[in-house]
Amino acid sequence: MQIYGHRGAAGEAPENTIAGALHAIERGTRYIEIDLQLSRDDELVVIHDKTLRRTTGVWGKPSHYTAKKMAAMDARAD
Repeated sequence: MQIYGHRGAAGEAPENTIAGALHAIERGTRYIEIDLQLSRDDELVVIHDKTLRRTTGVWGKPSHYTAKKMAAMDARAD
């Protein structure tokens, strides 16, 4: 059986984050599913939702913000 960490360890750690991925790996997960989108400055960012609101509390789409600006947001708002 193959076990995948959905967005890292969603529900146990901030999803689509390095911390979430490490949390899943520490618990034996060998595969992690993530989602990629483009930021305003055409950088790949890891985020599932079409907007930032659920995970960061910030209004707007990932394409409205630079990667640097999003990196400073708190992804634990969920």
